[in-house]
Amino acid sequence: MEQLSVFSCGSCLLDIICTVSEDFVTGNGLKIGSTTHVEEKHMKIVELIKKEDCTYRPGSSPLNTLRTIQWISNRTRPVCTYMGVIGDDHYGGLLAQKLKESGVNVMYYTKEGGRTGTCTVMVSNKERTLLTDIAVGRDGETFLSHYQSEQISNALKNSDIIVSTGFLLTINPNTAVSQSIYSTENNKILAFSLAATFIVHKFKSELNEIMPHVNYLFGNKLEAEALNDMMGWGHTNILDIARSASKIKNKSSRPRVVVFTQGCDKIIVAVDGECTEYDARNIKEDFVADTNGAGDSFMGGFVAGLTFNKTIEECIECAIYCSVSVLGEVGCHFKKEPAFKLD
Repeated sequence: MEQLSVFSCGSCLLDIICTVSEDFVTGNGLKIGSTTHVEEKHMKIVELIKKEDCTYRPGSSPLNTLRTIQWISNRTRPVCTYMGVIGDDHYGGLLAQKLKESGVNVMYYTKEGGRTGTCTVMVSNKERTLLTDIAVGRDGETFLSHYQSEQISNALKNSDIIVSTGFLLTINPNTAVSQSIYSTENNKILAFSLAATFIVHKFKSELNEIMPHVNYLFGNKLEAEALNDMMGWGHTNILDIARSASKIKNKSSRPRVVVFTQGCDKIIVAVDGECTEYDARNIKEDFVADTNGAGDSFMGGFVAGLTFNKTIEECIECAIYCSVSVLGEVGCHFKKEPAFKLD
């Protein structure tokens, strides 16, 4: 069976990862474990980190998901295509090199004079403190212009599955909404991640437009609770939230599958109001280096299963394997070829 192809778009970030002391984090006015968007006052921290022994890895949620799909598929040819915007600077060149190594077919637009987005990751006692600089990735007009190009239109047309996340709403809300409508009108599978609680609270109107087109909805417990608040359901447990999410008006010909994770607790899957619970794998605390890429890689593993037309149970198994594979690494990174076989 020929594997289905995947398309996604969003920001292009280079993760700059460095181990620091907790005193370094707090001494620079940051809360350990927090995520902060870079302001002028933070630039001195970024410059100090650059002088340290850093590790550079591709970042951004949808790109992490696609790199996971490419990795677990164990294919020499690209299975996934990703679109984004980078700058014509040193970090843009470094990110392009790293992405080429991942095997993902990246159709990025290089903006002259633009600054490539970065995420400075300060690791202290297994906690990540993030300073995110989206930079040129926030240029919604440039993003939209590239998205509407013939190159990207053809990539969308030739894809079978579209992976989207709530973060796309922060770049260009209209693109996120129109992409969801496109998926229904052109019989594409749409896998959508809520991405973050602030996304759910901030983009209620757009999410109400997107949700009827979503075939596979992903989120963690906090994001599920935010969706519950947004929709005004008034539920007090995640099972009821999943049931209601699966029964949101559906404009697609496919049933909606809702997948909610809860860390080491049960994974909830709801289809047409019926819930199934799956055991998550218990992981020893000493094994965990970083949990930040776990959600992205979980979604990637699940969607990878879809590319081979696997059952929900098989997709969950693959999702868990991929998620566990990155827990021992800082960032969404895979050290070796997968032992898990999809084909």
